[in-house]
Amino acid sequence: MVDVLYVSEKDAQSSGLDMREAIEIAENVFRAHGEGKAIVPAKISLELKGISPWITWGNAMPAYFEPWKIMGIKWIGANSDNPKNQLPTLMGVIMLNDPQTFAPIAILGAAWITAMRTAAATAVCAKYLAKKDSKTLCIIGAGFQGRHQLLSLQEVLPLTEVRVHDTNPQAVNQFVEQMRGMSKAKLNPEKDVATAVKGADIVVIAITNETIFFKQDWIEKGTLICSLGETVMEYQALRTMDKIIVDHRQQTMHMGELKKWFEKGLISERDVYAELGEVVAGKKPGRENDQERILAAPIGVASLDVATAFRVYIHAKQKGIGTVLSWI
Repeated sequence: MVDVLYVSEKDAQSSGLDMREAIEIAENVFRAHGEGKAIVPAKISLELKGISPWITWGNAMPAYFEPWKIMGIKWIGANSDNPKNQLPTLMGVIMLNDPQTFAPIAILGAAWITAMRTAAATAVCAKYLAKKDSKTLCIIGAGFQGRHQLLSLQEVLPLTEVRVHDTNPQAVNQFVEQMRGMSKAKLNPEKDVATAVKGADIVVIAITNETIFFKQDWIEKGTLICSLGETVMEYQALRTMDKIIVDHRQQTMHMGELKKWFEKGLISERDVYAELGEVVAGKKPGRENDQERILAAPIGVASLDVATAFRVYIHAKQKGIGTVLSWI
């Protein structure tokens, strides 16, 4: 018999994985990347718009994480019209496999795990790339991911002020209301995005649209910008950065913040200073002084999904959470 543990989204959130542990996992994963102890092919993307009536997209993300001897794949995608039908925008699953036999061992809901691992990756970026005394955070995008970004960054930095901007004022109000009891920092809604950005030690861009709006003159010395989605920085703003750090070179040329400028031939792989794993493993220095302007573009690596899902799986087994399915 081959038993597979099914862990729903609700089960995953009840597993006991907290943000501090998620950050620890992320740091271990990126160190393994830098040491060559993970196999992570670039994402394969499926876009339905253009030849279908839907704007749905999906990413297939396989990986093997050697330190824990675990392999798996995340199949995740979205349709921005889903909320009109009372469905989450983002939906997906992660399958974990025994690397010796390829037998499946678990199927887990991917949305909450993705939010946790994405936020944890930003925290690792901040730990190695932000000024050590960074106190002011700007979050552009007051959604589900934006809230997780605050939860992660306050674990690694002494935040005292958090500026929140979103094109949807209601989302900002909901963010402040929900997070007020979960953060000691002062939460300041900002209607003007330039005001929100200027003077912030760290700027996190957690939005899903592809509008280019982020301007060069907003970027001050010493700022760390973490851009988690598609291209939003104007080309001259990108050129202002002293270092560009990514989580996966090959992926970054085809998706994420740098995609459009790669496609136009305005930047090349030579413009990428390092992968985050190289920095965490000590192969390249991260921030070297308080004047550097640094862009981090961690668009997501499957090894982090697999490792985080594996830890959720272990917690779920220990707590008796989930449903056991007979595979064979």
